[in-house]
This record gives sequence, structure tokens and C-alpha cells, in this order.
Amino acid sequence: MQNKIQKGKRSLITLGVIIIVLTTLLIVGAVLCTIAAAARWWLIAISAVLYVIGIFGLIIGITFIWTGASLKATQGNLKEGNIPLENGTINATLCPNCGAKISPDDAFCPECTQPTAKIKACPKCKAQNERTAKVCTKCGQPLE
Repeated sequence: MQNKIQKGKRSLITLGVIIIVLTTLLIVGAVLCTIAAAARWWLIAISAVLYVIGIFGLIIGITFIWTGASLKATQGNLKEGNIPLENGTINATLCPNCGAKISPDDAFCPECTQPTAKIKACPKCKAQNERTAKVCTKCGQPLE
């Protein structure tokens, strides 16, 4: 399962691009209105309104893209903690891979199917190593 933050980032960036494209078209329309305005005051007023809307749209679109690009995914950094519920809180564990709520006894996440253990034992010396370690930090044995 893809991290919810990653989905949010993609959605914000996509929405920002769509807004920028639409407001660019709006500004082009404003330029065309200005060119065609000549002495017609109402076309000048319409083009002024289109310019203002276009500028605000560009600002919003850029903000969406910037926000989406700067979101930091917390995947792998989630810790055990209290998860609020309607009737109080419970002490729960979050999957280090996708952030789903899991039971502290779960060996695998029911959402992303990845192992939930934060450490793994070396098959040779039984030393505890980080789950992402490629070799044992004590004896150098390759970890699978």
C-alpha cells in the first residue's frame, strides 16, 4: 500500500499544475481582451479582472506545488504512541513501512504485508541489528 503522504503529495502537485495551466489560459484571455479593448471600457474592466484572478490563480497553483513537493514522508519514522479514539486513547503501534495501525504482536502489517519488526537477529551470533541492515554489525554475517 502506498503511503498516504505520498498520495497527498502527488495530489497537491497535480492540482497545482492544473490550476497553473487554467490560470495561464485565463491570463492569455485577458491579454486578448486588452488587445481587442481599444476604447471599450467594459473590455478593459473585464481584462483587469481576468488579470487579477489569473495572478491569484498562479499564486495558489505555485503554493500547491511547493507544498506538495516539500511535504516530508514520515515512512519508517513512525513510533509507538497513543492513537486517539472517540472513547479515549489506546497505546498502539504503527507500521514502520506504511504507518497503518497494528497490534504490537503483529509480525507482518495487514495493510502493506511488510515485516513490522524494527530489529532482526543475526543467524550466526544472534546479535540484534536494525531491520534495514545488510550485514551484522557484530560479526559481519550477511543478513537476508
